[in-house]
Amino acid sequence: MTDGSETPEPAATEDASGSVALVRLPAPPAPPRPAADLVAELLTAAGLPASRPVRLPAEERRAAVRLQERFRREGGAGTYRLALHPRMPSGKVLRLHLALVRPHGDLPDSPGYAATLDLTAAYDRMAASRRNLLQLLDALPLPVLLTRSTWTVEGSNPAFRELPPIRALAPLLPGSDAVPVLDALAAVTVEPPDYRERIVTMAAVHRRAVLESRTADGRDHRLLRYPYRLTTGEAASVWVVQDITEQRARQRALAEQHAADASRIREHTEFLAAVSHDLRTPLTGLISAAELLEDPATGPLNGPQRQLAEAVARTAVRLDSLLTDLILVARAERPVPTSPIPLDLAATVAGTALDLIGMGSGPAPFLVVDIPPGLAARADPLRVHQVLDNLLDNAFKYAPAESIVRVALETREDFAVLTVADHGIGIPAEDLDRVLDGFQRAGNTRGILGTGLGLAIARRITEAHGGILAVDSTEGAGTTVTVALPLAGPDSPRNEAP
Repeated sequence: MTDGSETPEPAATEDASGSVALVRLPAPPAPPRPAADLVAELLTAAGLPASRPVRLPAEERRAAVRLQERFRREGGAGTYRLALHPRMPSGKVLRLHLALVRPHGDLPDSPGYAATLDLTAAYDRMAASRRNLLQLLDALPLPVLLTRSTWTVEGSNPAFRELPPIRALAPLLPGSDAVPVLDALAAVTVEPPDYRERIVTMAAVHRRAVLESRTADGRDHRLLRYPYRLTTGEAASVWVVQDITEQRARQRALAEQHAADASRIREHTEFLAAVSHDLRTPLTGLISAAELLEDPATGPLNGPQRQLAEAVARTAVRLDSLLTDLILVARAERPVPTSPIPLDLAATVAGTALDLIGMGSGPAPFLVVDIPPGLAARADPLRVHQVLDNLLDNAFKYAPAESIVRVALETREDFAVLTVADHGIGIPAEDLDRVLDGFQRAGNTRGILGTGLGLAIARRITEAHGGILAVDSTEGAGTTVTVALPLAGPDSPRNEAP
């Protein structure tokens, strides 16, 4: 209907719900009339005159002005709608539907449509929810600021308002300008120099973002931005400020400690390399001399002399093995060199076990070997011997006499799996990880001679073959070490042990 005078206007009261009035409005003037005047005219036409001005949310006041501007600016037939929610002097909240209609091009005026609906209860619930949200916001220990996409303040908490650069600003009331907040934070920030521009960029994209900075007083901060949308659909942001000065100080201290540790490790490995090199030459001479003493061509030896010669030879071999371990540790930053060949693992494991038994003296654990014959793989025989020698040496060292040390070898999928299990003192749970590092021993091994190199060397050699070494141990019950080596050798494409 284009002529509101032909339609009787229904009576309405402020307590009415759903009463309707058809109102003939003049075309929006230039400039547009204030939203409050427009609402007052609609309410009067609807039979709900207000004795005092009604209150409208700020965003609705702006939206009503924009609606009128669009109506004047855009030509052609069309309908322009807007929902308004004025609060009456009595406190009741109404819903007003405004529609500006141009049915046949440019007309001198257009009809307006107003429907009233009592929404007081719903708005009271919304207001209570908002109060609860603001109370929760106030209770947060971290500084928090809420802003709209137009850089107006939606809310803030005391922790944010107490930030040194914010204290001097005008009160951060809802609807106030948030640009001074941005300027105040940027003014005290020295790193990054484009701090303000980065915040603006963060706000322009609807996603979470983090920006770290340093202020002129030397403190480090982290600004976190969380996007959300208002009930109107408008984009908004939650800004959280964290002081990370102590965290950064701890990180710097850890970095410095790490650098110092790395320097000490380098010095340590260089020292080991030098000592190992210097000892290798005289030790080689000692081994040669022991071998000559045992050679019948050098002359006969009586019983005690032969025993002494054999003891010297065994000791020299053990020292040579220790030097080999030290050299591997000194090469910690480089891979362990291997020369894999087709290898009869069963024969190699059995031979190493027999060698260890032959070198023993005095009471010792019993060795039980469970090895299927003919199990072959591509591996370095010297390195495999070294791994098993280290594992058996540990088992015999920490297991009580007349207990059982078991060595088993089997295949699982594409891997040869070697297991060495003992019933010795075991490894405390808190030491399981670190005993695989060089020069680290379990806390319950005090009083037992050792270097803490055996497991570390065995793991490095195993990994150089593309395998995995695992340790399972219970303090006081024993230790089981499992070594999985790929049957195809170090170049095997498989890299996950069973």
